[in-house]
Amino acid sequence: IVLHHGRNQLTDFYDPYRMSLINAVLQQLNLTATSSGGYPGAERQRLVLHLAEAQVTAVDFDFGFISIAGNFNYSRVSHRDFLGALLGLGLKRGKFGDIIVLDDRAIVVVAREIAPYLKANLCKVGRTRVHVSELKQDELPQRAISYREIKSTVSALRLDAVAAAGFGTSRSKITR
Repeated sequence: IVLHHGRNQLTDFYDPYRMSLINAVLQQLNLTATSSGGYPGAERQRLVLHLAEAQVTAVDFDFGFISIAGNFNYSRVSHRDFLGALLGLGLKRGKFGDIIVLDDRAIVVVAREIAPYLKANLCKVGRTRVHVSELKQDELPQRAISYREIKSTVSALRLDAVAAAGFGTSRSKITR
């Protein structure tokens, strides 16, 4: 459709491995693709396939942002619980992207066409009743990138020595 009619095409959400496979195929077809996951650093992303001269904007990705809030103080829920609740509604994994789990809620990047379905049908995550609402992209919380700097001296610049220093374990355990 892109090559013959010049219309942009939007894909589902894909993991990084599939994205690399798709990009390899697209290079052979002389197509251009722009990817986005709805926020900086997203793991699962959608592609807009387009001609090289076409301009792609954020509107072309057709994202919806869903907030799933509930009283999670007494029942600990994890990413797995939110994923299970979404898949339990009969959704395919390609229709939603990253699930950002916060203390009191989770935010899910979805294809805009399934946002009303989620608002109407998602009632529980695990055993906890939830309230589902739609967010705008500018209402997403800013996630701070966390990292830990490790300074260490290693006897030799070997992978097992560096990994042992980084993980705080012995070289013999790393090599097993």
